[in-house]
Amino acid sequence: MSKISELDPDTVSYFQKLPGYDTLRMALANKVVLVEGPSDEIVFERIFQDLYGKRPMEFGIDVISMRGLSLGRCLELCAALDKNVAVLRDNDGIDPILLRDPVENWLATDRRELFIGSVESGTTLEPQLVHHNSEASIRAILGITQVADLTKWMNREKTETALRIASTSQSITPPDYMQNAARFIHG
Repeated sequence: MSKISELDPDTVSYFQKLPGYDTLRMALANKVVLVEGPSDEIVFERIFQDLYGKRPMEFGIDVISMRGLSLGRCLELCAALDKNVAVLRDNDGIDPILLRDPVENWLATDRRELFIGSVESGTTLEPQLVHHNSEASIRAILGITQVADLTKWMNREKTETALRIASTSQSITPPDYMQNAARFIHG
């Protein structure tokens, strides 16, 4: 375990320049789930609620969208604060092992873990959802006809896709990495 006083000076400078309250949220939360963007946050909240019957915040778990923030710096801060953290990220077509290497120092299998979907299931959240459900099921949930290119629509309308998935009464099969992250952070 490291201490906040042992943070790399560049990391301290990085967080000092950040706008908003996400750094404070990371510091104050009991447990943290870091996701890449708003659509990941919305879908993760739905998956968590499906699994546990309550939203993550009701368990003291704060889901924070990094919105392009540096994953390594966020993990370094969480490690210094000794936070329980689940991190979800897209594989972007890269072997998850290679994505894990740069942040390995800040992971601790019982406290902080990185969850990445398999490359075979898709490079980002949207194809992962299609892979774990079906194109027909996702089309029905989103209200997308057979004429529209589902992948293009989902990539163009990421937040709308997430909102429709979050509000559907139809069951959703979560991507493995999201389900594993929810179980990890719930404890």
